[in-house]
Amino acid sequence: MRNLNLEKTTVEESNLKQQNQMTEVIINENEPMSVKIEEMSANVNVKSESTSTVEDTSLQATSGASLAELRIDKMRLKDFLDKGHKFAFLQENNRDVNKSHVAKLKESIERDGRILRPIEVIPIEQAFAEGLKVFTSKDVELKADTDEAKDRYVVIDGQHRIYASLKYMQEHKDSSVDVSIEQISIPKSMDICGYIAEINFNVKAWDAKAIRKAAVKKNEDNGNTILPYVDKYSKELKMPERAIFKSFFLCDKYRKTLYEKAVLEGLIVDDLKPTKEQIARAEKIIKAFQVGFANHGKLMRNSAAIDCFMKVYNNANDDDKANCVESLLVFFSTLPKETLDKTMEEETVADKTRYFEQEFHVFQEKWVEEKDTLLDEMKKAHESFGKKEEETKMQIEKELAEKKEKAKLLKKNTGFKQVKENLC
Repeated sequence: MRNLNLEKTTVEESNLKQQNQMTEVIINENEPMSVKIEEMSANVNVKSESTSTVEDTSLQATSGASLAELRIDKMRLKDFLDKGHKFAFLQENNRDVNKSHVAKLKESIERDGRILRPIEVIPIEQAFAEGLKVFTSKDVELKADTDEAKDRYVVIDGQHRIYASLKYMQEHKDSSVDVSIEQISIPKSMDICGYIAEINFNVKAWDAKAIRKAAVKKNEDNGNTILPYVDKYSKELKMPERAIFKSFFLCDKYRKTLYEKAVLEGLIVDDLKPTKEQIARAEKIIKAFQVGFANHGKLMRNSAAIDCFMKVYNNANDDDKANCVESLLVFFSTLPKETLDKTMEEETVADKTRYFEQEFHVFQEKWVEEKDTLLDEMKKAHESFGKKEEETKMQIEKELAEKKEKAKLLKKNTGFKQVKENLC
C-alpha cells in the first residue's frame, strides 16, 4: 500500500508541476493562427494513460541516431504530446492556416469527437538530411543537433487538424480528440517537397454539387425539401443553384453550409423547406423562363432573370404581389426576340438584370391596358413550347428505338463484338 501511495503521489506531483509550467493562451484573432500551435501544445493537459496501447520507448533525437531509430508507431495526438514530442513545419511548403477550415474541423470534433484523417509526419532529421529549412509554429528556424530540434516531427499533412484538435483540447481540459499521428514513408523516387506537392495536387475537395448530391441521397425520404428540385433543375436546365434557391424563396437563401448540415447532421433547416405555395410559384417561374428563353439557353444559365423577378417582387406592396407575380410570368414568357438579343449583348449579369428591369417597366403600362390579350399570348407561348417539347421527346424516343433495332440486326449478322464497336 505504501508503494502504491508513493507512486500516486509522484504522478500527482508530476502533473501539478506540468500544470504550473503552463501559461494561459489568449487567442488573438489578429495574430496568425499557426503561431498558436506551440503555446497550445504546451497548454493541453496531457496525462499518461495506463490503458494506452502505444509502446513507451525512448525516441530522443541525437546526432548519431538513424531514421529507423527515430521512427514512431502510430499514436494518438495526446499520447504524442505526452511523450514530449513536438511539431515542426516547412515554411515554404506548409499552407497558411485558414481560420474557416479550422472552425469546420472543430465543429466536426464537437460533433463526432474525432478527426478521421491522421496527421502525417516525418522525423525532423529527415528534413535536415535534404537540406530543408525547418521552423517552429512561431517561425523560429530550427537547427540540426540542437536541444530545440530534439523530439521534433515535421508536419507533412494535417496542420489544420493539429490546430483544431489543440484548440478543442484546450477549451475542454478533460476531453481528448481521437486523431492519430502517423509517420509516413516517402517513396525513394521523391523528395519531401515533391511529396507534399503531389498529395496536395491530387486532393480534390467536395464542391457544392457533390455535397448537394450526398444531401439529396441522404434526405430523399425527409419530406418536402428544395433538394430534389435543385438537383433536377441544375441537371436538366443547367440553372445555377443560387438562382434555383431564389426562384423558390424570392430572396437569396443559398448557402453551401445548408447542404453540409443536411449531409453530416441530417439537419433540414427551414431554409431548405419551401412551402407548397412557394413550390408551385417556383415551378411557374422556371417554366416561364424555359418558354421565354427557348432559343436563348444561356439566359437560363445565369441569374439575371430571377434577380430582376426577385427585385421587382420585393419592391411591390403586399397587396400587389399576386398581380406582380402574374405580370412577371407573362413578361418573361413572351419576351420578343429583339429584347432577348439586346439582353445577351450586355456584358455582366448585373447589366442584363438592369436591362430586364427597364423593359419590364415599359411592359407594365401595356399590362394595365392589355392584360387579357397578354395573358392569351402567354397561354399560346406555353402551348407552343409544350408542343415542341413533346415533339423533341418523341424524336428522341424514335431515335433510341431505331438504335436498339439496329443493334439487334448487327448482333444477329456480325456478332456481339461488332455490335459493341458500332454503338460506341
